[in-house]
Amino acid sequence: MIGPLHVSLNGRELFFVKNYFLFNDIYKGIFGQKKKELGKKPQPWQIDLILHIMHMAWLEIGYIVYSKFGHICKNIEFLYLTNLLSNLISLVLDVYTVHHREGNWPAYEEVCMHC
Repeated sequence: MIGPLHVSLNGRELFFVKNYFLFNDIYKGIFGQKKKELGKKPQPWQIDLILHIMHMAWLEIGYIVYSKFGHICKNIEFLYLTNLLSNLISLVLDVYTVHHREGNWPAYEEVCMHC
């Protein structure tokens, strides 16, 4: 069995790979278009950096997005993107640091299943 830290790292990597096109565009937007592409399997520090940047940016602009589109928008792309930014990024970032370290094993198992 793998340990909780490896579950967290694997969850971040899998999440990143599944949404690669979005994260690669964010990477190019932050570091410039002349920068080479992120790569299909980036380093863990690159994954963490982009996830943290996106999480902090969403905390700053999330209320503006919801004020423009409302909470009742049915567009599938909008729903996926807001779920990714509001829930999934914070879930993947916090699976080890919050859920495992606090000692709540049932909550940790549930979070691992969501990841």
